[in-house]
Amino acid sequence: MLAGTDSLDDSVLTPIDELRTELQHDMDRAPWLSGDQRAVVLDAVAGLRQDAVDGASLDEFNDGIAEAAAAVRSTFGLAD
Repeated sequence: MLAGTDSLDDSVLTPIDELRTELQHDMDRAPWLSGDQRAVVLDAVAGLRQDAVDGASLDEFNDGIAEAAAAVRSTFGLAD
């Protein structure tokens, strides 16, 4: 996943952490979302982060991205 001077923290983990923070703020502004809906999104993002930490293959990481994106779209009622 990484090449050259990339680091796991700067290139992968920090952007995922920033995404999680943005999603939490967005969900805070959507009081109609249930705790369960919030958990699905945050769990998917946490799983994606853990895949990166664990050194998942590119295919596994891409699957995690697709899962997290689907959770966000579903929770916020966005079309695929």
